[in-house]
Amino acid sequence: MINQIKNNYISDRVSEIDRDFLDFEEDMISKQDQERILSLIFLLNTQSEIKFPNPHNSILLYVCGLTDEFDFKKGRSNTVGGSPPDIDIDHDALDREGAIAWVTDKWGRDNVANIITHGTFKPKSLARSFYRVTEGDTQDLNNILKKIPPPKYGREATLEEIIEKNPAILDEEKYKEFYSFANTLEDMVANFGIHAAGVVISDKPIREVVPTWKNSKADLITQFDMKEVESLGLIKFDFLSIDTLSIIKECTKLLKLNQDIEVQPYSIADGNKRAYTMLHEGLLTGVFQMETSGMAKKLITRIKPTSIEELSDISALNRPGPLQAGLDKEYMNNRKSGYAPDNLPEGIAELLKTSYWTLIYQEQVMAICSEIAGFTSKESDDIRRAMGKKDVDVLNTYKKQFINGCTQRGGLTQSYSEELWDDLIGFADYCFVPETKILRPDENKNEAYPCQLIDLINDIDSEVVSVTEENKIINQKVQQRWHRGIQEVYTYTLESGESFTCTPDHKFKVVSGEFISIDTIFEKGLELYSIYEEKKADEKTGRNS
Repeated sequence: MINQIKNNYISDRVSEIDRDFLDFEEDMISKQDQERILSLIFLLNTQSEIKFPNPHNSILLYVCGLTDEFDFKKGRSNTVGGSPPDIDIDHDALDREGAIAWVTDKWGRDNVANIITHGTFKPKSLARSFYRVTEGDTQDLNNILKKIPPPKYGREATLEEIIEKNPAILDEEKYKEFYSFANTLEDMVANFGIHAAGVVISDKPIREVVPTWKNSKADLITQFDMKEVESLGLIKFDFLSIDTLSIIKECTKLLKLNQDIEVQPYSIADGNKRAYTMLHEGLLTGVFQMETSGMAKKLITRIKPTSIEELSDISALNRPGPLQAGLDKEYMNNRKSGYAPDNLPEGIAELLKTSYWTLIYQEQVMAICSEIAGFTSKESDDIRRAMGKKDVDVLNTYKKQFINGCTQRGGLTQSYSEELWDDLIGFADYCFVPETKILRPDENKNEAYPCQLIDLINDIDSEVVSVTEENKIINQKVQQRWHRGIQEVYTYTLESGESFTCTPDHKFKVVSGEFISIDTIFEKGLELYSIYEEKKADEKTGRNS
């Protein structure tokens, strides 16, 4: 039947619309609706003047000439030319490489590539490099570093912004050579790496689209970064490796194996009171994106979320920009009051209601542009992209349209509309942070091993003494604690007379450099490694139960 319908397409109308949108409706239309359209086509052929309404904005009715009504603004065709999608796919950490291998086998080794990342020169690193290479005066270097303000909203100050606040730099002869050097190299590529998750997949060999290179870690890597490959029409897929998924997968296996309990993680309903009570106490071990962040812990214990949506809000707030802008406090105050701020217009309050009238998502910027100012989806997305790139020229072309749309369509005052535009531009400064290199899990690793027992139940702010892999002793605050129930403990006594109390599986470092449970050390007569020079490594353990 669909082929019979296609025979009645009007070629001029087909050329007006987005072919993907038409293909989608052809694939999704039900058999019953196909029969209805064919009967209408038969009716049209017998009564040529008849036209039908188009309440569901059907593209098939339009291209068949059954209706003259078609809203291109609501049709997907209006997004042609918009930014490509950024597709994130979360994988069990153990299965990620297998997923990439499958993709490579499916589309061909020449059609799949990793994405390069570029690190760029910034004023602070340029200052250090310049005075190191020229062997300049250390005092002059320190003076310049003092003039560089701390990062604002997660973005490092540019050379232009530094000069604006310290114009005297250009007047001092000793700094002119540095300024010329920095002005030439700022934002040029300083180093490169491989995007931790990003992969591009093409319908033709990648080399025909972008230049590539190889190294020992990957067979094929683009020489253009993620924004450049997207501008050439390639779609970036983020194959994310999530350890939490591996843990969940293993736990469900063990429950089935040992307890014969079958758990379907994706069918568990949100709102478990015991789970949220643990979160409210700051027990975040195993909670994705939260367990390694001290600020996330503070936000959760203060906000006390009760839903996945609120946890998502906390994740969005837990970034340098929103925190420096005070959005966390605004969110908590609005949530506590339960009401939108008095100065927030009704239309905007409705759009921000789900995040307690706090602007924290890029999608909310787009919603304000489309729902309040009357922009199309493509125009709203153009603004989002321009904000992310700090493209002032593009933003200026939309400013007048935005203000006029807010006053005429949104019913806002001229002054409020202008303030709202400035607020959205400010939001871009602190929430559209530039991408930074993401380290792989095995990079920049510096593990610390506990070597002293402390009661953590009543004193979560305690410090533990730790020793790094480089045998450096450090004191650090406890980041996480968890309950293990009642445990059997023993007192272990060294030949020197010193003693300590711990569980039998507590690990200590031995002279071979390994960390082994104390009970194994005792049973095998191994020697503990001593960090004190005078004790050496010749003290054997003794145990008193």
